[in-house]
Amino acid sequence: MIDYKKVRNKKFVYVVSFYDGRIDGCKYSVEKINVSYSGFIATVGTKYFATFEAADNLAKRLNTQSLNEGDQK
Repeated sequence: MIDYKKVRNKKFVYVVSFYDGRIDGCKYSVEKINVSYSGFIATVGTKYFATFEAADNLAKRLNTQSLNEGDQK
């Protein structure tokens, strides 16, 4: 994970996005963000990753947790 203060040192970062509904059975997915755009602002609380694999591991874990919680309701 990359500290939000150091995100500007990278050209691209990966974040896990949340959807209110489900897309292909999932609520979470990974997005690649180009941080060199002038409109990009790093925010506190967002988890930034240097690799797709690291972000994808978190997204998969969150999707599994979300699906398991849905089964219990």
